[in-house]
Amino acid sequence: MCYGERCEFIGFKKLITTNIVPLICIFLMLLSLLFYCRFKNITKHNTNDTMEIIECHSENYENLTFLATYIIPFIGFTFEDTQKNLAYFLLLIVIGLIFIRTDKYYANPTLALFGYKLYKVKIKHPASGVMENLIAITMDDLTVGNNVYYSFFDDRFFIARKKNELGSIKN
Repeated sequence: MCYGERCEFIGFKKLITTNIVPLICIFLMLLSLLFYCRFKNITKHNTNDTMEIIECHSENYENLTFLATYIIPFIGFTFEDTQKNLAYFLLLIVIGLIFIRTDKYYANPTLALFGYKLYKVKIKHPASGVMENLIAITMDDLTVGNNVYYSFFDDRFFIARKKNELGSIKN
């Protein structure tokens, strides 16, 4: 940074080589925006078939459990030593694997930042019958008796969009 009268541009090559970390961060931010747009596009599918919610319980505390158990203990970490950085990185990988293996990956606190809510539901589908212990990820407030459009991720997790009284998706 130069604010005097004799300031001159250092050139793009030196500018890029001295700012690698910010450039990587900008690239990752753009990549995450691409993934978010893709996620929003995936969740808008299936506007033909609905199912009725028979039982519904909020699971939003799962986000807080994740933060309290796995993130808050890392507040005291220092990043001055390479070995500590490696241990921190490996610990994050192990935590990620634990959440994937225990099917708790849906409790991602990032979803809460974007306004998504978690519900454990029991649903009635006209073709499949009653299904229990499903996790609904939605931006809407779900209650018993709601009809929702759905997009399943796997056998237990789905994105739900509430169907309003006129038959369209609630925005």
